[in-house]
Amino acid sequence: MKVDMLGWQVSNLELSQKLKELGVKQESLFCYDWYREGKEEGVFGGQVLSKRYTPDAVSAFSVAELGQLIGTKAPLPRLMGDGFWEVGFYIQDEGSDSIVAKTEADCRAKLLIYLIEKNYIKMEAK
Repeated sequence: MKVDMLGWQVSNLELSQKLKELGVKQESLFCYDWYREGKEEGVFGGQVLSKRYTPDAVSAFSVAELGQLIGTKAPLPRLMGDGFWEVGFYIQDEGSDSIVAKTEADCRAKLLIYLIEKNYIKMEAK
């Protein structure tokens, strides 16, 4: 998918799919959805950002939506001099760690994945 201004504001497809697998509720303003090419049934062209949800859609969480999901569980990402976003943190008995991504949304998505996988945030049942 070509990254346009909206693409910089929402989590990428790969991270969005991982969040869905981890049980994050699929409630967001935008989603990734399949689009059809031509009129033939079942011919798919790929994933596009959309506001139209179908059963196969995957939430494309915005920076703000990810911030709400993370809450106050971790520090905020910051823009580094090299143009990448980073969030650094310290966890008792584990030491320090950091997450780096090309966009703030992807940095927050990676952070949320980390927090869920380490059981710092629990997702409600779907």
